[in-house]
Amino acid sequence: MSSDTHFRRVSCSPCNARPHVIDRLGQKALLHDYALRMGLLKHLPAHFADPAYARYPCVLKPSVGEFGKDTVICMSGSDVLKVAQDGFASRWVLQEFVPGCCEYAVSFLVHQGQILDVICTKYTYDKDVYVWPHVKEIGRELVAVPPSHMVALVSFLDEYEGILNFNYKVRNDGRVCIFEVNTRIGSDLGCDAPRARARELFETLDKLLS
Repeated sequence: MSSDTHFRRVSCSPCNARPHVIDRLGQKALLHDYALRMGLLKHLPAHFADPAYARYPCVLKPSVGEFGKDTVICMSGSDVLKVAQDGFASRWVLQEFVPGCCEYAVSFLVHQGQILDVICTKYTYDKDVYVWPHVKEIGRELVAVPPSHMVALVSFLDEYEGILNFNYKVRNDGRVCIFEVNTRIGSDLGCDAPRARARELFETLDKLLS
């Protein structure tokens, strides 16, 4: 069976994690609240509750959304209010912007508290300041997850069961900055990772489902 067939078959299948676990990771505002409770905020971009006190530039994004839809870089509080004219606190998340031309996408397969597989794709773009997908990709490679990165990512996996994807950058001081968690198959695994490598993960998943 091809990896594309695997993707079509399992991408619509729900993971086995409980709904509250899926929500706390997949919804940006809830992810921040969870990180605050667990002492994990150092792994996330800073959040700003009031545009007047934010450090610019910032990233403004819907609290629920995917694929960069409606996400913008704001240079001032007035930029924020032009976009989020209604429901800033409830509908939008204002985050610290982390510059850099490289991003990492890491997909995990987790079962009963054990990490069964992990695939990391490193993307390089032609700009340091951008919001994906409004940027040109100039490089892509399969890499190992550095140990310090792995420690940060694994700290969010408590109670999770299934496939999930982390997107992050690395700060100048080497710390991970996670800007999104997707509780589903990401495009890194579904489309970008080498097909033979992706197939290995899906075959492991098949064994769990059979």
